[in-house]
Amino acid sequence: MTFVINQELLDNHILKIDQLINLNNNDFKIFELLENAFQEIIGHKLFTVLRYDKSSLELERIYSSNPSNYPLNGIKKLTNTDWSKMVLIDGNVYIGYNSNDIKLSFPDYELIERLGCRSVMNVPLILEGNVVGSVNLLNKENWYNKHQVQVAKMLSSKVANLIK
Repeated sequence: MTFVINQELLDNHILKIDQLINLNNNDFKIFELLENAFQEIIGHKLFTVLRYDKSSLELERIYSSNPSNYPLNGIKKLTNTDWSKMVLIDGNVYIGYNSNDIKLSFPDYELIERLGCRSVMNVPLILEGNVVGSVNLLNKENWYNKHQVQVAKMLSSKVANLIK
């Protein structure tokens, strides 16, 4: 899949998100705007935002586009995996291109697959040099690629300050 940045669309979404943040509006609405931006610019079937608690090694879901399958406040205990090291320790974006990549990285891979998701992009949320969470996009196989990473990081960085 070829990815071409629509700069005007990206700028408009960033402006809307910035305006809502400046109004100190509620975080849920800001996450909704972020989800819409990702949907229009990159695309997803499932979108979540997780808070990372380094002291308890837990991830808490604070936004979900599919709350019936991935409810808010769901807690995941972190396990020592290549994924957790890459995203939560090293602060790098992870792309899983297919079902096998998802199976190797996520214990809930069966549910992910039932939802028609076969690729993933996890973008760490970094605040003052520390990973505080992640933005997670899932879609059909081979949907995500390295050409989308800069845009994903730019959009995700808008909400790092909201992770409390």
